[in-house]
Amino acid sequence: MKDLNSLKVFVRVAQYLSFKYAAANLGLTPSAVSKTITRLESELGVVLLQRTTRSVGLTEEGQLFFKNCKQILGEIDQAENLLNRAISGPHGRLGFT
Repeated sequence: MKDLNSLKVFVRVAQYLSFKYAAANLGLTPSAVSKTITRLESELGVVLLQRTTRSVGLTEEGQLFFKNCKQILGEIDQAENLLNRAISGPHGRLGFT
């Protein structure tokens, strides 16, 4: 997988079960979200979402992938937060005169 953003898009769609709400949350168009999901499914070679004109649902594979992606993205966020805290602290040497 080449792009973590596609995982973020998938997780939002899976959380909201809506391309429209996921798109609004991510600042994208529903069309961009749909294309991202289609590309991701193509890369993985598996259908993650069941789509009808009125609803979106997760396939079995989609449920498994969602659970793992959610955990992975949470760990990445946690790592970024730890790093930001580490670099935002005091820096340099203290000099005593």
